Amino acid sequence: MNCLNSYGDASGQKINLVKSSIIFLAKVSAGAKRAVKETLGIDKEGGDGTYLGLPECFRGSKRQLLSFLRRKLQEFASTAGFKKSLSQGERKF
Repeated sequence: MNCLNSYGDASGQKINLVKSSIIFLAKVSAGAKRAVKETLGIDKEGGDGTYLGLPECFRGSKRQLLSFLRRKLQEFASTAGFKKSLSQGERKF
């Protein structure tokens, strides 16, 4: 926990332990998980949620996982909003 506090003091970014979660590999024993969570003061185990639309943990096919980014970019590029965001010079290409 001391290293997390030191990071917070140095960076000015405090870690919210209530919102924080920790991710373990499948091979980590229940006892080791419990000890780490108690030491850090983090109760939640994560990995199944999303952050900014991306999964917290990448599992399986990266191509399949990130395919939604391609779809979103294609949707954005096909809208008028994309053309409005370009300068006149960029539009000519």
